[in-house]
Amino acid sequence: MRKIKQLIDAGELGDLYYYDTTRVNLGLFQHDVNVIWDLAPHDLSIMDYLLSNKPEAVVATGQVHINGVEDVAFITIYYSNKLIAHVNVNWLRR
Repeated sequence: MRKIKQLIDAGELGDLYYYDTTRVNLGLFQHDVNVIWDLAPHDLSIMDYLLSNKPEAVVATGQVHINGVEDVAFITIYYSNKLIAHVNVNWLRR
């Protein structure tokens, strides 16, 4: 992560237009929190470290399929410099 941040900050990767990540934990369902609280903090923390800008808007949506809490979710984050980020988190096997 430090090397990626160094490359971004030095402009060696050019302008960033989007950031996309998927984190899955197939079949390991939590019962006390949904998939966003379980898996997304890791990717959101990485994004916060790598990207200099702060988000302007966040849209999140999820769906319940197996055990009564959201087990698949999508988060879209909008930044002022037209950067858009997408986070996909899920526990589903299929």
